[in-house]
Amino acid sequence: MARRHRPPAFEGRAGRAQAAHGEARAQRDADDRQRRTDAAARAEAIWCSAATECNGFPYLEKKHIGPNGARLWHEKLVVPARDLDSAVHSLQFIDQSGGKRFLTDGRTRSGFCPIGELVEGGVILIAEGFAPWLQRDRTFSTKTPPIPLCDRVLHVIFTTLSHLVNIHSLPNF
Repeated sequence: MARRHRPPAFEGRAGRAQAAHGEARAQRDADDRQRRTDAAARAEAIWCSAATECNGFPYLEKKHIGPNGARLWHEKLVVPARDLDSAVHSLQFIDQSGGKRFLTDGRTRSGFCPIGELVEGGVILIAEGFAPWLQRDRTFSTKTPPIPLCDRVLHVIFTTLSHLVNIHSLPNF
């Protein structure tokens, strides 16, 4: 079958449109990276300025849990979303009635908040949510830290496990 020949003017327009689309995508990706970087800087600044004393916070009392590393900032409980290197990328803000919001533009994908100490050879509980798993943790040994996740639960589980036990043949979620 013979290939149809396109006039040079058509190929030029299509090529320019495709190049413009690629440039627009690259700019959008760069803008997204910059927003995430700026949000991480804001998250770190808020986290560092937040009060470590938050006993008596209504949400904690209602759930019958302690702060477990959460902090208090502008009358909101603050829970960090960290990566495997412990860098804070975002924050979850929990108001007194239990309403929850994440920091605008903060990265939550693959984010987690370790509670307690991770011990080599120890057991890790992986959970979605801060308070529900702290409530359940009362039935486990205090040497079994739960790890509440932000989102993309399976992605984080496999990423974390592959990092901890050097598994390299995991699916990409």
